[in-house]
Amino acid sequence: MIGRLRHTALFALSLLTASSILADGRATAKMDVTALVVSNCRMTLTPLSFGSYDPLGANATQELDATATLSLTCTRDSIATIAIDRGLNPTGGNLTRRLASGNQRLDYEIYRDAARTETWSAGTNAVRYVSASGISSINELLVYGRIPSGQDVASGNYNDVVTATVDF
Repeated sequence: MIGRLRHTALFALSLLTASSILADGRATAKMDVTALVVSNCRMTLTPLSFGSYDPLGANATQELDATATLSLTCTRDSIATIAIDRGLNPTGGNLTRRLASGNQRLDYEIYRDAARTETWSAGTNAVRYVSASGISSINELLVYGRIPSGQDVASGNYNDVVTATVDF
C-alpha cells in the first residue's frame, strides 16, 4: 500500500508539474494595425448677387461691387488649389465673364482680392490654400465681384453660372 500511495503521490506531483509547465508557457505574435487618412475637401459657395445695375444712374460712372463667400473644409494640412471657370458666357479681352439676358451681355469679373486687381480663374490665377486646422473649422474666403460702369444694356434679369473647383 505504501508503494501504491507513493505511486499516487508521484503521479499527482507529476500532474502538478505538468500543469505548471502548461500555465507558464506563453506565445506572442504582433499584428500590424493601419489606416489610410484620405486627402479630402468640401466646398460651398454663396451666390454672388450684384443687385440692381442702373446704367443711366449711379452705374453710369461707378462700378457695382458685390461679394460671395467660399467656405472650404479640408483634411488637416491639405494643400488645395481653388479655380473658378469663366462661366457660361465667356468673352476675351480684359474681362473674361458676362452675365446674359437673352442676347444681351453685361460684363463682370471675379477677383481674389478686395482691391479687385487679381482675377480669380484657373492656373496661376487660382487660389492656393493650405488647410492647417483640418475639419475642426471652416475656412472662409471672399470672392469679390465687379460690374464695370457705363455699360449700355437693355433692362432685364442677367445671370451666369460659374463653377468653382478645388483640387487637393
